[in-house]
Amino acid sequence: MRGARQTLIECRPIVATTVYRNDDGIWRTALWLMETLPHYRFLFRLHSWCRTGAVIYAIPNERIGRT
Repeated sequence: MRGARQTLIECRPIVATTVYRNDDGIWRTALWLMETLPHYRFLFRLHSWCRTGAVIYAIPNERIGRT
C-alpha cells in the first residue's frame, strides 16, 4: 500500500484491505490509512471468527450516499 500512496491520494478509491496476515497487525495499517487518506470514513469488519477475515474499509466521504 505504501507504494500506491500517491495513487490512493490522487484517485481516492474505495479501499478494502485485509489486516490479519501481516507484521503490521491491525493498528499500524489502520493508522497509516487514517494518516494518509484525509476525508475518508473507515470501517472495520470481521467476516469470520478468530481474526481470519479482518478487513479495513476506507470510503471517501464524497462517495458515501446521503439518505
